[in-house]
Amino acid sequence: MDAGGAEQYACRPRYRAEDLICEAWEAAGERRVALARRALALWPDCADAYVLLAQAAPSLEEAREALAQGVA
Repeated sequence: MDAGGAEQYACRPRYRAEDLICEAWEAAGERRVALARRALALWPDCADAYVLLAQAAPSLEEAREALAQGVA
């Protein structure tokens, strides 16, 4: 990828969110949740972020809610 392509890639919210999710899969605890939330702030259609939030949810109902949002 040339410098212009890399710059264009980096400024797209979807790709920045996906990069955060890749980092989140490797993280644990609150850092994982924080990265997932940052990804959603950049790109609300980031389904993987909802999966991570569902995995970290304190209750089954909250996990279902996060997964439903991801599907929507």
